[in-house]
Amino acid sequence: MKTPQAARSSNLNLSPVTSCKPALGTWDETAQKAEKEEIAMKTPDTVLDNASVDATSPDRVLQTALTALRQGNFVEVVDQFNDQFTFTDHALDLEFKDKGRLREFLAKIREHFPDSERKATTIFGSEDCVTSEWTLTATHTEPFLGGRLRKEPICVRGVSVVQIEDGKISQWSDYYDQPQSRRNRVAAWFTEWIEV
Repeated sequence: MKTPQAARSSNLNLSPVTSCKPALGTWDETAQKAEKEEIAMKTPDTVLDNASVDATSPDRVLQTALTALRQGNFVEVVDQFNDQFTFTDHALDLEFKDKGRLREFLAKIREHFPDSERKATTIFGSEDCVTSEWTLTATHTEPFLGGRLRKEPICVRGVSVVQIEDGKISQWSDYYDQPQSRRNRVAAWFTEWIEV
């Protein structure tokens, strides 16, 4: 199994367009192929049309987990993880190694942000690691003047690095940033939940 550092230092070409000059074929053929590759990489939620793609390939495992997450099926999300795993949310400084606690965490996020939507913009993969760049949108309801409530839009951009072993997720790390004041409120809310 490669470590994330080993995957980064390998000779993987992760850019969607591999060359400015065509190696074979005409310029139009190469440009069309590059455009198709770029579109495929930017639309990861589409069903893969290649029947030979293994159901346990890193891309497929991540897609299955993300689809289940979007549908609110947290049991299916957690089923994509190995029995021994680590899920780390670096922005909230949270780490989970227990499937039950991870399932509760995901359910609490959905409960607190019911309209949240995570869209993967780009997915890069190797034989045992997938990196997904994403945007999360949601609204946060908070007290306002005179006891009124207001909905504040949230938009967070981030990256997930997912390590796959034997067709299951062994490590998932989320990296993102958000305004400091909101980070403190959300982190405090999750800290209260963890201590319960």
